[in-house]
Amino acid sequence: SSGDMRAFRVFALTLVGAAIGVILVDLGLVFVHAAGVYTGNLVNPQEIAGFAQNRNSFAFQLLMALAAAFVLLEHRRQRVAVLALFIVAFWFAGSRSGWISFVCLSGLAWYFGRVSFRELAAAFAGAGALVGVVVAISLKMPPPIHHGHQAAAGYGLIVPQFLPDHSSMTERFVTLVGGWKLFVSHPIFGGGLGAFVNQKHLTGDGIPLVIHSTELWLLAELGLVGFLVFAIPGLYVWFTEWRVAAVDRAAAVVTLCFMGFAVMSVPADMLYQRTFWLMVGAALAVRHSALKES
Repeated sequence: SSGDMRAFRVFALTLVGAAIGVILVDLGLVFVHAAGVYTGNLVNPQEIAGFAQNRNSFAFQLLMALAAAFVLLEHRRQRVAVLALFIVAFWFAGSRSGWISFVCLSGLAWYFGRVSFRELAAAFAGAGALVGVVVAISLKMPPPIHHGHQAAAGYGLIVPQFLPDHSSMTERFVTLVGGWKLFVSHPIFGGGLGAFVNQKHLTGDGIPLVIHSTELWLLAELGLVGFLVFAIPGLYVWFTEWRVAAVDRAAAVVTLCFMGFAVMSVPADMLYQRTFWLMVGAALAVRHSALKES
C-alpha cells in the first residue's frame, strides 16, 4: 500500500542520512588531517572506514545506502549532492571492490532510469573538486607537531592505496586456495562452519584469516547443498524483482542491493553485512504487502 511505501521510504532514507553523517565525520577528520592537525588513530585518510573498522565493509554499507538514494531521492539536486558525497567517500576509502561495485550499481540505476548521465557527470565533477581541495591543502601543510615531535608518518599527499600490496595478495591467495581445497575435500556438505578458521591461517597482525569470497566460503564450509540453499532463493528473488524494477520502487531497491552484493561478494565475504538484509528485507515486505492487495 501507499502507507507501506511511505514507511519504507522513511526507513531507507534514514539509513541514507546515517551514512551521510558518518561520511561527513570521516571527511571532516580527513580535512583537519590535511590541514596539519594531528588526528592520531581517529582516521586513516588513505583508508577511511566509517565505524565499520574495515574499508571494504564501509564501502558495502555505502552501496546499500546508495541503492536507496538512487531510487527514493526524488529531486535531481539531492541525488547529485548525495552521489557526489558518496563518491568522495569511495575515493578516500580506497576499496577496489567497492569501486567496481559502485560502477555496476550506477550502471544498473541508469538502466532502470533512476539516474542520468548528466547527474553522474555532475556528481563526479563535484566530488573531484572536493578531493582536489583536500589534496591541495595536504601538499601545502607541514606535518603537525605532537608531543614535541613532528608526526611525519601518514602526512603529505593524501591519495588512497588502490594497488594491492604483497601482503594483501598473499593473504587473499591463501584464503582462496585453502577454501577451494576445503570444498574439494568436502564437496557435498562442506567442511562445517568455522572449518577454515580452525586451520589457523593468520594475517600479519595475528588475526585469523577468513575466506575472501562469499561464494567460495559457502562452498567450502557448507558444500554444494548449503550453497544452493542460499543461491536458489537469492536467484529467485533477483529475477522476480528485476522484472518490475523499472516501475516499482521497492523492487528497484532490492535489485540494486543484490547487484552491489553480487559484485562485492566475489572478492570479499559480505554475507554477514546487516545493511543488506535490513534493506532487502524491508523492501520485500513492501512488495509482499502490495502483491497481497492486488
